[in-house]
Amino acid sequence: MRELFDKVYNWLRSDGILQWVAIICAFYVFWPAGVAAVLFKFGVLTPDIFDGHKTNTVDTQNSEYRKAEYKRIARGMSSVSIDYLANALSVDFNVVMRDVQEMVIDGAFGSQAYIDYGLRRLFIKADEAEAQPVQKKAAKTEKTTSSTAKTQPKTGKKKKDKIKEIFGSGNGLLVWGIIIGVLGFGLSVSAMDTIVAYLGSVTFAMVWELITALCILAAGCVLLGVRSGRKKRVRRIAVYLSYIGTKSSVTISELANASGAKSSTVKKDIEVMLEKKLLGEEAYLNVGAGRLIIRQEEQKEAEAAVDPKDRYHAIIMEIRQLNDEIADPMVSEKIDQIERLTAKIFKVVQEKPEKLPEIKSFMSYYLPTTLKLLRSYRDLENQGVSGANIDATKERIEKILDTLISGFSQQLDQLFKSDAMDISSDIDVLETMMRRDGLSKDESGFQIGL
Repeated sequence: MRELFDKVYNWLRSDGILQWVAIICAFYVFWPAGVAAVLFKFGVLTPDIFDGHKTNTVDTQNSEYRKAEYKRIARGMSSVSIDYLANALSVDFNVVMRDVQEMVIDGAFGSQAYIDYGLRRLFIKADEAEAQPVQKKAAKTEKTTSSTAKTQPKTGKKKKDKIKEIFGSGNGLLVWGIIIGVLGFGLSVSAMDTIVAYLGSVTFAMVWELITALCILAAGCVLLGVRSGRKKRVRRIAVYLSYIGTKSSVTISELANASGAKSSTVKKDIEVMLEKKLLGEEAYLNVGAGRLIIRQEEQKEAEAAVDPKDRYHAIIMEIRQLNDEIADPMVSEKIDQIERLTAKIFKVVQEKPEKLPEIKSFMSYYLPTTLKLLRSYRDLENQGVSGANIDATKERIEKILDTLISGFSQQLDQLFKSDAMDISSDIDVLETMMRRDGLSKDESGFQIGL
């Protein structure tokens, strides 16, 4: 019986809309069971209550107990293996990793603690010899300000609190979701009972009452689902921030592995983080490279080490080489247009370097993706065979080249937007001055001032 209660407890404690549906059903069938389910959901009650006494066995199902054990085991250590913690408590590695992530985010191991996901190890002090080079650098800079930091009270909030402050706690959605869900479920059952009782003479009003009740129930479930999704996103974002630390860039796959989420989910989360300015003003997502750039200092230094003229020349030469290797005359003509447009764009930014930020997306995504597509087309063409997949892929690339030509043309046009505005402004001022000084003709066509 205890094992059954443990399974039910663990299922209720997990995130998901099905758990709330079960709680709503419990309220309708037997409301004390619904109250108990809610208390189980928030960890107020545990399966120990059914034993009539506190057990002396290790309660590895209780996250608070596990976290207390982690702190006890790690006390006095500079680092500890996640696998060691998992073996010590006989708990699954993923469960321990999730617990330790939450503790690091909440500052349970101190402000310098971080997780090395490659070594599967928790570092409690960032200045240890085993720490990563990036973390060493952060520790050194932190030492320089430690003397002033000690004299000042800590007023900063924890990472998770900051995230919740931006996204909200979701408690309002939770309360209203439960209230509306329970109301909708009760009305639905009542309407069903009425329809069953008058099965031989069901009226439109009865059916409409059932539909309305089901809509109310669905609204409650949607609110609970939104709240659950928001809670999961807050947890994932906290993991991202913990993993990023002092890094200047990180790949999407790294964040996916750290959080256990899909790459598509990570991309959506990053877009939200960028929109909310959680990563600063300079951060952006390089979709083509699958990398999140948090700070661009290293990128700027790398680019500064290479002469822009050489970099632009290398890109033009690669486009030209791909064009020579592709035999299809129609595709070759399109590549010629892409090469000419690219060369003109490069010429503009070379003559006016202040326009370089305007082609950031062009350089970081559109142009690399274009080169990747051209390489793929060349490889497919070199196969020397025709097949459904090969022909379909080549056809899609041929079609997208027309779109790219149009996009490159617009990119070139946008580089002259500020120039066009300046010229238009100069012309307006010139016309106004000429009319004022009698050097232009009036609307009747006669010269003014003669």
